[in-house]
Amino acid sequence: MEEWRAIKGYEGLYEISNMGRIKSLKRVIKNTKGYNREFPEVIRNPINVHGYLYCNLYKENREKRFAIHRLVAEAFLSNEEEKHFLKA
Repeated sequence: MEEWRAIKGYEGLYEISNMGRIKSLKRVIKNTKGYNREFPEVIRNPINVHGYLYCNLYKENREKRFAIHRLVAEAFLSNEEEKHFLKA
């Protein structure tokens, strides 16, 4: 069964599933001319870079690339020993 959780730092914008799929949530954004633009809920397509899957996420007109396996681990695995990992 597929389970969805919010992506840390992108709550209300994106969710990730335990199967590694990323979903852009439905939202309404006001454009520069003052008109509302509605964005539907969409499953995002990953980018393959040297065998690893990545996805670009957008927040406040800024784009950032994330490794999907790290997003899944952050959302679904506990880090009880508070071990650090290197960010790409």
